[in-house]
Amino acid sequence: MIFQLLYSLVITFLLYVLIERKGKPREKILFYTCIFIFLFLLSRL
Repeated sequence: MIFQLLYSLVITFLLYVLIERKGKPREKILFYTCIFIFLFLLSRL
């Protein structure tokens, strides 16, 4: 369970870094979708 949480957090952070570097609006939508998925996985713990 803890591994799943850390895994989701790392992926979310990496996507955040990539998207903030490019700064495209369409990719920011993808970033917020990833945050939603992360919160969904967190709620399942």
